[in-house]
Amino acid sequence: MKTYGFFLLWVLLCLTSFAQEDSTFIHKLPSVSLSMKRNVHDITYQNVDYSTEGGMSQNITVAYRWLSLSYGMQVAGKDAKGNSIKTAGTNLNLSLFPKKFGVDITYQSLKGFSIITDSLTYVKLGEKSFRPDLRSQNIFGQFFYIFNHKKFTYAAGYQQTKRQAKSAGSAILGVTAAYYSVNADSLVVPWLFREKKPENKLMQSASFLNYGLTFGYLHNFVFGKTKKWFFNFGLQSGLCAMTGEVNRTSSDKLAKYSGQSFFASSRIAFGYTGDVWFGNVVGILSRNYYGFDGETMNNNFGYIAINFGRRLSEPVWLNRIFDKIGKKIPLLD
Repeated sequence: MKTYGFFLLWVLLCLTSFAQEDSTFIHKLPSVSLSMKRNVHDITYQNVDYSTEGGMSQNITVAYRWLSLSYGMQVAGKDAKGNSIKTAGTNLNLSLFPKKFGVDITYQSLKGFSIITDSLTYVKLGEKSFRPDLRSQNIFGQFFYIFNHKKFTYAAGYQQTKRQAKSAGSAILGVTAAYYSVNADSLVVPWLFREKKPENKLMQSASFLNYGLTFGYLHNFVFGKTKKWFFNFGLQSGLCAMTGEVNRTSSDKLAKYSGQSFFASSRIAFGYTGDVWFGNVVGILSRNYYGFDGETMNNNFGYIAINFGRRLSEPVWLNRIFDKIGKKIPLLD
C-alpha cells in the first residue's frame, strides 16, 4: 500500500506541474569548482559486508550553460611495507541539464575493500580485514523529463550554473541503465565464512546490467534577501529488468542469469549561488539491490562533499560554439 500511495502522490505532482506559471529566474553562470568528498561504498553478499577504506577524494568540475564535466580520484594508502591499506578510486561524470530534461552519466572504479562484519548470523570480526584484490566498477546513466521546467531548474541545485528566484520543485520521469561488476583474485566470500555456512555458493566475479524506468521528485527552496541561498532535496527510485553473469571460480564457465533489480536514492544540499563565488555541502545515498538464482547482492554507495568554486568570464569563442549547438539542437538551448 505504501508503494501505491507514493506513486499516486507522484502522479498528482506531475499533473499540478503543468498548471504553474513561468517565474524561474535563469542567469547563465560559467564556473569551475573544486570539491572534497568522503566516499562510502558498501557491498553485501551472503551476509558478508565490505566497505571502502580511506579518506577524502579530490574532484574538479567545469560547467557552462547546460554542460558539466567532473573528474575525481582517491589515492591508495600504503603501510611501511608497501601493502595497500586504503581504497583507490577514480570517478568521471558528464551531465547535461537544459530546461526540460536532464542527463547524467557516471563512471566509478574502486579497488580495495575492508570486511567490516559477517553479520550477526556469523561471528563479528574483531578487526577490519583489508582486501586489496577486491575491485568494483559502476557505470550509470539516466535520462529524465522535468515536468515543472517552467519554475524549477535542475542546474540551480546541482551544478549551480543557474539561479532560481523562487522556491519550486518538479516530478521527474525517465529511463535508466546501469552496469555493475565486482571481481577478486580469490573468492568474494572467503573460505573462513564458508566453513561456518558451507551451503554458500562460490563467487569470484560477477557483472550485472539493468535497465528500466526511474521516477522521483526534486525541489529547490530559495531564501535570503538576495535569493542566493538554497536548500535542495531529491528522492528517486526505479525498478529494472536485469541480466547478469557470475563466475563461480576461475576454472568455471560464466553462468548467465536474469532477474530484477531495484534502486532508491536520496540527496540533500545546502548552498550559496553568488555572481562570483559559490559553494555547497551535499550528501547523497543510493541503495541498489540485485536478485538472481535465489541469491541477492546489495551495492550501496554515498558521499558527503564540500564544493566551492568561482565564476569565469564568458569566452567569445565558447559562446559561439554553444550558440551554434543550440540552433541545431533547440532542446539543448
